[in-house]
Amino acid sequence: MNPAKLTLSIGLLGAMFLAGCSDVPPYTEGRAERYAPPQIQLTGPDKEDLRRWTVIDVPLQKRDDTDLLFVTVPIRATGDLVLHVQYRVTFFDSGGSVMPGYPTGWFRATLEPGAWTPLKFNSTGKAADWQMELRYAR
Repeated sequence: MNPAKLTLSIGLLGAMFLAGCSDVPPYTEGRAERYAPPQIQLTGPDKEDLRRWTVIDVPLQKRDDTDLLFVTVPIRATGDLVLHVQYRVTFFDSGGSVMPGYPTGWFRATLEPGAWTPLKFNSTGKAADWQMELRYAR
């Protein structure tokens, strides 16, 4: 067979092959989270109102002799009303997985106007990190 005809035949075969593969749909890739979740998250339908009427100071963390993590989150109601809130906590191990037994149930707290209220909690195992959700009491 003539080399020019051979090249043309191979080219036509390649074009036919590529044309036949064009109906294969591409993969759909999931969206990646662009932001790390905040350590303290306000939740519930009135979260913007809760944000407006509270301030949260820097959490204090310490470990005891058995390596349990103890956390205190100072929070203050900035308006003239007493606020009734609930919070729950999730502790994570060093690999970022939720530790057994978490998240906790919802704990209640009362925030007096203008006064700092310490929300205190601790891990039951060797935790590397934590998150807290805060909402108006239901």
